[in-house]
Amino acid sequence: MFVRINYFLILFCLSGLNFLFSQKTVNPEQARFFHKQQLFNNYKTFLSESQLQVPRNDFDARWYKLDLNISFSPNILKGKVTGRFEAKKDALGQIILDFDTSLEITNVSGPVQSFDHQDQLLNIDLNQRFNSGEIIEITVEYNGVPDAGNERWFVFDRL
Repeated sequence: MFVRINYFLILFCLSGLNFLFSQKTVNPEQARFFHKQQLFNNYKTFLSESQLQVPRNDFDARWYKLDLNISFSPNILKGKVTGRFEAKKDALGQIILDFDTSLEITNVSGPVQSFDHQDQLLNIDLNQRFNSGEIIEITVEYNGVPDAGNERWFVFDRL
């Protein structure tokens, strides 16, 4: 009986090792790629389902710089993003950006007259008109906790 139990334990351990070694490991690069791909697909879905008629061809985003501070106790995101945009039409007086409404915008700087943040959009009225080809640099500072149900951007409870 003792031999039979040992034999059973050895077979059990070997099958367990086989199971462990047969599992695929995901390296961090693959995990990041999958996460970015998922974000992009969610963003495309958001745009296609959006009821908003936002002009998307008045300017091109040419460059972004993101300074992000993530705290986990308590969960809070503080950020500062600077974007350079190229006007694609003459007399451009407004830039509209996607921006999570659950985040509080603390400052918008650059050639900015005023801004409004609602319905997942940041509407920036410029303090002058820009002609096609001119570059506009705007910095947005914000903080808060992103909406965990948005499934599109950064959330604290998922990769």
